[in-house]
Amino acid sequence: MFGYLICNKQKLSEEEYNVYHSYYCGLCNRLFSLYGNEGRKTVSYDLAFVGILLTGLYHPADIAGQERCPIHFITAHDYRYNDYLTYAAKMNIVLTYYKQLDDYHDDNDQRAFKRAGKLKTYVEEIRKEYPEKLRIIEECLQENSRIEAANILNPDIPANCFGNLFAEVLYRDIDDFTPLLKRFGFYLGKFIYLMDACLDLRDDLKNGNYNCLTAVSSTDYGSLLEMVMADCVAAYNQLPLSEHQHIIENVLYSGIWTQYDLHFRMKKGPQDA
Repeated sequence: MFGYLICNKQKLSEEEYNVYHSYYCGLCNRLFSLYGNEGRKTVSYDLAFVGILLTGLYHPADIAGQERCPIHFITAHDYRYNDYLTYAAKMNIVLTYYKQLDDYHDDNDQRAFKRAGKLKTYVEEIRKEYPEKLRIIEECLQENSRIEAANILNPDIPANCFGNLFAEVLYRDIDDFTPLLKRFGFYLGKFIYLMDACLDLRDDLKNGNYNCLTAVSSTDYGSLLEMVMADCVAAYNQLPLSEHQHIIENVLYSGIWTQYDLHFRMKKGPQDA
């Protein structure tokens, strides 16, 4: 998981942050309930965002409560979830599984291979429910592997491929909202891919790894990301959200840039030695 779809806590009210965090805890609750401790280890802010977005669009009834967990074991904390957080939990398992396999194939990471093995049974269960979705996700990942192996340095090509993947993740149901969600998911996935490439570029250059930004001028990274985000925001603005709009926009307009800002405060630039 990439971990870019996070909130900027400083720009949320205390009440808004509590709602945001309760959905994150709700995702963790669903992962543990459905997939045990191995599931809970995969919890990510990215899929919490997906769950909150779908909740804001479809406004299902939430189940809320308090619980303790290994992270918050002293004081009980709030959680809330609904059918869309359950869906997000399933996609969390799927994406984590393929991320572990990718780490194994790229770096011969045996620990990643073992973690993927522990998730495989759950992925096969999820495949029965969403066979076409998982087929498309796998095809996108295979295509990205071919792009990397061919060392294709046009950033749009691999970024579009990951955009197609994330478009599948961002919707659950086939209805009038599906085309809007897929369009938003495409640009959001494209942005995430390029952001990840930007922040990994320094290390990739040192290690000789593939990075689609290798041939792009360092002065163009920010403008490239801003252009993709402009398309992302335009797609987002077509969604008729009825709940949690300020929380979602906090992530989209501010939180998603958090790691970028931190990276360039700590380093002169991604290509600097």
